[in-house]
Amino acid sequence: APGTAATVVVRPEKMRVFAASRALPEEASNRIEGHITQAVYSGASVTYHIRVARRGDRPLLVFAQNLKGEVLTPETSVTVAWSPEHTVPVQT
Repeated sequence: APGTAATVVVRPEKMRVFAASRALPEEASNRIEGHITQAVYSGASVTYHIRVARRGDRPLLVFAQNLKGEVLTPETSVTVAWSPEHTVPVQT
C-alpha cells in the first residue's frame, strides 16, 4: 500500500538516474533521492554507485545505457526512478 515500508528488489538496469533538478517521466512513480559517489563509464554503459540514506554505507547500483553520451559526475544529487512493474517485493 502507498506509504507502507517494504523491502523490494529492482534490477539495476530497470532503474533510471536523473539529475535532481530535472523533471521525471510520468511512468517513473517509484523513486528515491541520493547522490552519486562513483560513475564507471564503460563506453556503451555507465554503472552508477549512489548513496541513499536508507541504505547506509551500501551503495545503490544502477546500470544505465549511455544513449546520449551524458555521464553524471560524483557528488551530483540525483533521483533514481523506476516503474512499478519492475518492483519485486521481498519477504523479510
